Amino acid sequence: MFLVRETWTFWKVSLFETSMFDIETLRKVHENPTEWRIRREFLLKNKDVLGPERLECLSHCFINVELYGNAYPEKVMQQIKEYGAGIL
Repeated sequence: MFLVRETWTFWKVSLFETSMFDIETLRKVHENPTEWRIRREFLLKNKDVLGPERLECLSHCFINVELYGNAYPEKVMQQIKEYGAGIL
């Protein structure tokens, strides 16, 4: 966490929200190149609209649904469809 000061007020800013964040650090050792390429696209597309924990979680769900046919509760499936539109 970094502290950002602006006129006597401090905010906590996560590393994920700064320009210093490297999306490549989210790649898992078990991900093959195809999984990572697709998940990376999902992460890049949605990094400014989702919080870091939700983004990472949904990116894994997106891969599981699109590549492996998994299913999740309806609310999650709707989010995967919304945030994953145009990737595949």
